[in-house]
Amino acid sequence: MAVQTTGGPGARAGIVAPGLAPDGWQLLTGDDRPVAQFVYQNEAGKRLTLYVVPLATAKPAAAESACRFVRFGNVSVFYWREEGCGYALSGDVTREELLPVARSVYEELNAPATKGG
Repeated sequence: MAVQTTGGPGARAGIVAPGLAPDGWQLLTGDDRPVAQFVYQNEAGKRLTLYVVPLATAKPAAAESACRFVRFGNVSVFYWREEGCGYALSGDVTREELLPVARSVYEELNAPATKGG
């Protein structure tokens, strides 16, 4: 599954990763801009969520792709910014479980766009 969003080059979001099944998506209202929420379910039945939000200001390219990790209680989160969007991948899984998914998301977002979609 690949999800196309509008907004120019690199404004794609979606997960194509082994062991993940799409479980829905929705467009949410952020403070001053829309937020896309993509929900997936892993083989263990746990949900992973990818949030995508357009950023108000662009940062230099060197500062954009640094991926960070935080943990809030049981929820692991990898987050980064790239090409004018902010991304956060989260789930009630360990860092070790989320890391390969975060890599897949990053690779998908950086894959060359294909014609027609």
